[in-house]
Amino acid sequence: MQNIKAKKESLMRLLGMVLILCGLLITLFVDIIFVISNVALFLLIIIPWFLLIILLKLEIDFVVDHAIIFSIIFCIYTIIMSLVALLFISNEVASLLFIMLVISDILLLICWHFAISIFKKKKILSILCGFGYLIITSIFRLLPIVIIWPWFLNLGSAAIVLLGIVLILFAEMRMRKKGLLNYI
Repeated sequence: MQNIKAKKESLMRLLGMVLILCGLLITLFVDIIFVISNVALFLLIIIPWFLLIILLKLEIDFVVDHAIIFSIIFCIYTIIMSLVALLFISNEVASLLFIMLVISDILLLICWHFAISIFKKKKILSILCGFGYLIITSIFRLLPIVIIWPWFLNLGSAAIVLLGIVLILFAEMRMRKKGLLNYI
């Protein structure tokens, strides 16, 4: 292990990815337990995305080869299920909250998946999705109006995700400075 260059930076990248995953799990837990009124519909939307990301992480050939097709199908599926949610949720504010939380959770899943990618487009997508999650979280999870929900858990998960993103970017900047990481 002494011969590995950028060992500390590689561990920081891995830690950042684990932190993003922890933030994702906390966010899903809070959404399911405290925020979402229609849990079954929420799970019907999130679970397929989660399974797709896990299968992509495991590099199952069929899934990797058809990742774009699966993503398009899941986007259409998410839109349809969100419209179904609008039918079941009579309150406009609750339906908007439902849709925005689903979007933010999907963005965080995508951020986690591409977090330590060495491909420039995937890295940019990861960063944009991570910051999209943080923006939606700050607007829809941390507003003073929603103080009755466990805002400290929402704030904690957002802070953990932000720390994970910062750790990854910091490690990659150090690796690039040393000439050990070049994006493809």
